[in-house]
Amino acid sequence: TTNAGVNWYSTFLGLHYNIGDIDSKGSNIFIGAYLLNNNEDTILSAVIFRSTNNGINWSQISSTVMNSAGDPIHGVDVKLGIHFASSDTGYIATVKGVYKTVNGGLNYTILPNGPSTAVGVVGSGQLSNYNMYAAGDPPGKLEIYKSTNGGANWILVSSIPNTTDTKRFTG
Repeated sequence: TTNAGVNWYSTFLGLHYNIGDIDSKGSNIFIGAYLLNNNEDTILSAVIFRSTNNGINWSQISSTVMNSAGDPIHGVDVKLGIHFASSDTGYIATVKGVYKTVNGGLNYTILPNGPSTAVGVVGSGQLSNYNMYAAGDPPGKLEIYKSTNGGANWILVSSIPNTTDTKRFTG
């Protein structure tokens, strides 16, 4: 949409990707997308798409979500969370923790001391003192973590029993 949701236009990302999560910063829109196997119980690949013109055109900015060494991040589930603080700095929640990119989604580095398995990540503020929250879902619990410095350090702010198998954390 270009008019606050009055009219909507469709776009095609290619193949038959499922859209897991969407985030935007200005005219930049980021989509975490994934392909499932035939049984639809395993993610075969997770990729990031970006539009720099409000969704008119799209480019796949990663053929698979990679770490800073150029290796695929195993256990990536982009259905869980994607959040960009700027057009270059972004975060993804994965079953292995929270990862950060500083090059627009080309490579990612795992953030220390955060949730070991994440179901979402949200944030706000300036990049120098970026406030973030991430949710983790270890067996039987839901944990909320906070970072006041863009994910460099995390503190556990809440841990509650989780009997509903929470799979989303949005803000």
